[in-house]
Amino acid sequence: MSLVTALRGILRRAPVFRQSTPQARREAFLGAARELSSRGLDSSSLVRYGMCEEIVGPLIVGLVIGQAFGHDVSLDGVNLHQWSSALELSPLTLKSGNLTFSELRGYLERDLAPTVPRMLNWVATATLGDIAMLAPPPAGTIIPAPTSASSPLTRDLREQYRWAVDHFSSTFYADWQTSSLHYAFRWLTGEIVPPCPEGLMSDRKASKAEISEEIARRSVPGKGDGADSDHSLLAEMTRHALSLLKQTRYREAAAVFEFGVQWKPKDPAMRNNLGFCLIPVDPQEALRNLQAAANMGYPQPLTNAYNQMCCHVMIRAPRAALTLAEKAWKGGVDSGSSPTLWRLSRSGGWELFDTVDPQRAIAELAVSVARGEGWPEELRKWQDRLNYRDS
Repeated sequence: MSLVTALRGILRRAPVFRQSTPQARREAFLGAARELSSRGLDSSSLVRYGMCEEIVGPLIVGLVIGQAFGHDVSLDGVNLHQWSSALELSPLTLKSGNLTFSELRGYLERDLAPTVPRMLNWVATATLGDIAMLAPPPAGTIIPAPTSASSPLTRDLREQYRWAVDHFSSTFYADWQTSSLHYAFRWLTGEIVPPCPEGLMSDRKASKAEISEEIARRSVPGKGDGADSDHSLLAEMTRHALSLLKQTRYREAAAVFEFGVQWKPKDPAMRNNLGFCLIPVDPQEALRNLQAAANMGYPQPLTNAYNQMCCHVMIRAPRAALTLAEKAWKGGVDSGSSPTLWRLSRSGGWELFDTVDPQRAIAELAVSVARGEGWPEELRKWQDRLNYRDS
């Protein structure tokens, strides 16, 4: 259901919902919520219980990154300093001039983690308008500690409404939370009823066979539920890093993923993203991280290959760039990928752009390299490939 997708996108501050003013986003959010309620889906419960991750996630990551790297994190005008006061967060004090990972981990466990129940209590009591804006409580007020946020009843409500969020707004079962898969299977076998009218559930057809397959896949060691929260944190880190990149704060954006690599050293996405942030300022180090991501099995090989090509262009290794392009053209496939990439602008600097076709981006970069090096055979080959795609 597109209305659920809209609510989720506004809370995530997805690019399509960042084009207007905060007040316009608030009105769009409230309008979608009213329409959902009129159709029989309790939008207040859907947001408060089912979208806690989208609401609290930006706050947590914003506070973490701000403390870790000592800069103001862009969060669409949200006052993170006021949030720190409302949550009674003390500033992170360092034993030396440089933050260590153990110091940051201690801060997360000792200071930030205990505030999460308070954030959830705010979600349960704030107006939907304040939730849409992530408006902090007034200065001088304290968010009370919840009395029942961890009760089985509350946990069940969160899981049921998260199922509704996944059902209506996530295309692929791989993106669902594991609890949502379990609820969906029980519904399809007649054990339970959904948290909305049965007629609404038919807006999206659910496949018992595919759900069973995904549940079975996650039962394999290493494929389980831990990926749910990790995926959310990676998404928030990526969003903050992109905001910094757009402000040409490349080193600070890279620092976000330097923390991520320390946190999850074997995560190929952290490595790829760290390399991506470093392309404009340190292409040699960027290439090292991108190659490490590829060796770890980064699941978007075309995106990774394009990023490596950018590094080769920067370090004046054009033949290596075209060799990589050839290999990626023949073998790589990105599933469901819509990456943000770098390209050289007319002024000679780097600029960001979004694409739904990383393979085409590879071909266009190969054309540019061949033309710049005066290699007519390579230029003709890659231009022919582009023309064939367009025919």
